[in-house]
Formats: sequence, C-alpha cells, structure tokens
Amino acid sequence: MIDRLLGIPYFFSMRIFFLLLLLPTLCFSQPVLSQGRIRPLPVYADQWLYSIYNNDTIRREHQDKLPFPIKSSEELLWTLTVMGHKPWDSFPLFYIKKRETKETLGLNPKSTHFSYHELKGVVPDDMKDLLYHLMEYEKFGYINQDPNVPLAQSSYGIRLLPSRKDLGTWLPINTLLITQNNLTPYSEEFWDNIQKQYQELQTAMPTDYQQAVKIENSISTLLGNNYQTIAGKPYRRGVHNQLYLPTELQLKTEVLYFQVPWIEITLFLYGLSLLLLYRSKWGMVPLVCAFLIHTTLLGMRCFILGRPPVSNMFETVMYVPWIAMLLGFVLWGFLKQRGLLLASATIALIFLFLLKLTHPRHEMENVQAVLNSQYWLIIHVLMVVGSYGAFMLSGILSHYYLIRRLFHPPSQEKKWILQSLYIGVALLITGTILGGVWAAQSWGRFWDWDPKESWAFISSCLYLIVIHAYRFGKIGDIGLAIGSIIGLQAITFTWYGVNYILGVGLHSYGFGNGGELIYAVFIAFEIIFISLMLFFHKKTPKITQNPL
Repeated sequence: MIDRLLGIPYFFSMRIFFLLLLLPTLCFSQPVLSQGRIRPLPVYADQWLYSIYNNDTIRREHQDKLPFPIKSSEELLWTLTVMGHKPWDSFPLFYIKKRETKETLGLNPKSTHFSYHELKGVVPDDMKDLLYHLMEYEKFGYINQDPNVPLAQSSYGIRLLPSRKDLGTWLPINTLLITQNNLTPYSEEFWDNIQKQYQELQTAMPTDYQQAVKIENSISTLLGNNYQTIAGKPYRRGVHNQLYLPTELQLKTEVLYFQVPWIEITLFLYGLSLLLLYRSKWGMVPLVCAFLIHTTLLGMRCFILGRPPVSNMFETVMYVPWIAMLLGFVLWGFLKQRGLLLASATIALIFLFLLKLTHPRHEMENVQAVLNSQYWLIIHVLMVVGSYGAFMLSGILSHYYLIRRLFHPPSQEKKWILQSLYIGVALLITGTILGGVWAAQSWGRFWDWDPKESWAFISSCLYLIVIHAYRFGKIGDIGLAIGSIIGLQAITFTWYGVNYILGVGLHSYGFGNGGELIYAVFIAFEIIFISLMLFFHKKTPKITQNPL
C-alpha cells in the first residue's frame, strides 16, 4: 500500500527492510570497553587500525611484510595482544600524510607508511596525534608480562572481561594469566574454560597460527554468549539518569552500521535522483529511497547511542541535510513544485559528500558531560541545528532563483525562500532562548555573550532584518534572495566557524580543526556569486510592493 502511494517499485522499498531482517542473523561478537564505551570488538579493531594505518584492511603491497597471515583487523588485534608489538616493529603500520611532517622527521617524503622502528625516537612531544598512536601501540608490549606483576599494574590490553564489582569497569584479557580468581560476573565454569583456552592461545600463536585463529574464535564465542547474561543491565546510576550495558541488538546494530556503506549508497541515490528529477518524475524513486536510508542511518545511531544524533560535527553534518530534505518534502506536499526537491537533494548531496571527504570514519563516542541531558539535547540542540537545515534550503533556493531569473520571468521561488526563512527563524530563535534556559541551569547564567551565543544572535538579527525589510517593501525579490545568502554565511560561521576557526568560548565541547580551506573557498565563491548577481541584475527594477 505504501509502495503504491509513494510510487516506489516493490524491490526498491523492500531492500532496506530485508537489510534490517538480516540483523538477527549477524554473529554476536564479544564486546570490548574502549574510551568509556562498550562496543563490538570487530568495530573497535577496525577503528583502531584505521586511526593508525588509515585503512581497516592491510594494503596488498604490505602483505608480504606481515609476520603472520592476518586476514582482518580483529586478528591483528588478537596477535598483538598475545605476542606483544615486537614482531610488528618493522611493519609499515603508521600513516603520515603531510609532506612537511615527514621532512621534519627526516623521513622519505614519497612514502606514506612507516614502521615503529623508523618513528621511535624521532617524534617530538608536540606532534600529539602521532605520539598518541605510538604510545597506544607501545602498550601492547606490556601484555606478556610476568605473572608476578600485581593485577593493578596490568592495565594494558583489550578490555574484554567485565568486572564483578562494577559492570561498568572491564578488565584486560591478560588478567587471565595473572590471577586464578574469577573476577567476572560469569560462572566458575566459564572462568576455568576461558583461562584454559587463553593459555592454549598463548602456546599456539607463535607455532600454529591457523590453530590460534580457531582458538580466538572460540574465545570470542564464549565471551559473547556469556555477555548475553548481563546485556541491558544497569551498571551506574547518575544524578538524572541510569547507565545500562548495551543490549545484544544494539551491538549487532553497531556491527551492521559499520559493515554496510550507508553513506556511499545514500550519496549515489541522491545523485541519481538529481539527474532524473530534472527530466522525469521517476527521480522520486531514488530520492525517496535515499531519504529512507538517510533516516535509517540516523535512526541506527540514535538506537546504538541512546541519544539524538547531534552531539558532534559528524552527526550534525548528517542531521542538517536530513532536515533540509524533510522540509523539502513537506513544502513539496503543499506547493507541488519539483524545484523544492531538487534544492533539498542538492543540499543532501553536498553535505554527505563533504562528510565523506572530511570525516571518513564515523566513530561513536560518549557524549560530552555538559551535553548529557536527553531533554535539552532534544529541545535545544535539535531545534537550533534543525534551523540550519531550513536556512540551507533557503540559501540553495536563493541561488536557484537568482540564476533562473536571468533567463526567465520572475516565478514563485520567492515563496519557497520566504517559507524556509520563516521556519528557520522560528526554530533558531526559540532554540536559542531555550539554550539560555539550559545555560542558566548548567552554568548559572542565561546569557553571557559567548561567541556561540553572539553569533546565534547575529544570525537571528540578520534574518529578521531581511524578512522585515522584504515584508515592508524596502527590498524586492532579489534583495530577499541575496539577504538569504548573506544570512547563510552567518549561520555557517555560527555552526562551523565558532568551533573550528575561533575555538574559544564555553561551547568548547564542539571545538575541532580541519576544513578551513573548504570553508574559505565557500566564502569566496559566495562573495563572487553575490557580486555577479548584483551586476547582472542591476537593471532589474526594485519591487516595492509584493503580494505575499
């Protein structure tokens, strides 16, 4: 029934459904505690390898340098855990991209990957990222330590064993070699079995790698099966909420999230819909499919993390085009203008491409403590970030309107621009005021002219000036469109510039770096575009009376 209403062929709309049906059949791998979050070991291993190697699969040209026939990042992590890092010290594991960094370290600027031996002793303390990876790698040297070392000092290794005293505290797997006492909430039978298997793994790894892989799989199954007995249980009570261990379904969903190239599929479908929508209504098919997958992607993150997907730049760059696309569908439902869908799909395509270009890994981390409020994340952050989607839509529509007006008589695009601005301003101002209420609760003051607050105020004022100037006939349709584009510059600086360029203020949890060149090119393009539009439209008479 829904397929017929949307005009979507059956096999297109059902593919997402069948993908989700595969979820229960996924192998349940053991979870691991990493950076305060419990996640599936395969996901953690892929992310660990990517952070160092810049890929989650060892490149073919490096395969001959492997001390063992590794087939996956999970196997690599197990061998490091059992053998320590010495067998890998000559392997080109560390990725360095910048030529100036390689020249500073005295490395071959034409190479991209370097071994621990090449980097040891040449990385200064101020190269924090590379130094961090070296230190994380060195930790594996402490795994095969003397059994007489006190348990408190054996803090290195992958944390696969939940603690009986505190389910939120996990012990490294090498604990099995240090103590005979069962420190987990699992049975004594489990402890005896896994200790025996882990000792067998220690013996088999150097001599019989294939047998070692079988033992690894057996240990993984044993850990996964026993985790199901505590999955979903509370482990820590906060002031306003209670923390729970992730359920089996959440862990399986996280594996599916990283196994399927969701962003690439969504990008392809949005691009295909743009090509088809210009000429045919059949562009609705890939457009709706792309939006459904986009929605699924955000929904999966919400389910896995247990919170709205707006706590970091990666998530907001996914959420903003989704809001723009949703708003495009809503306005299209009322106005039946295909240009709204074209503009919305353009926004989604641009932002998801930037997401893939600048954030190749979509890690899931715990929310910053200052943001740990489900109520205010939903009320304040969703509204403010949602307003960015409305402003992006009005900005793209303004570009479309100014270009189209050069070749065609004025049309109804100005209505679309104005409606988008109304929605965006309503969300931004309401969300900003509610943010002040949250600030009064968290920081003890409603408003303090923090850079983020200041730029939200500037953006609101700019849009209010544009809307009122248009409604009172002080500017015409061209002025409305140009005002919308100028307002968009303020919004992008509020969103990106404050956190990534200024880097000051109480909103430090959102600070980051990177993308400055792309942003500078964007600003330069907009300045040139506005200048050209003013030049070409200079003979267009100002409209002092508008029918809206």
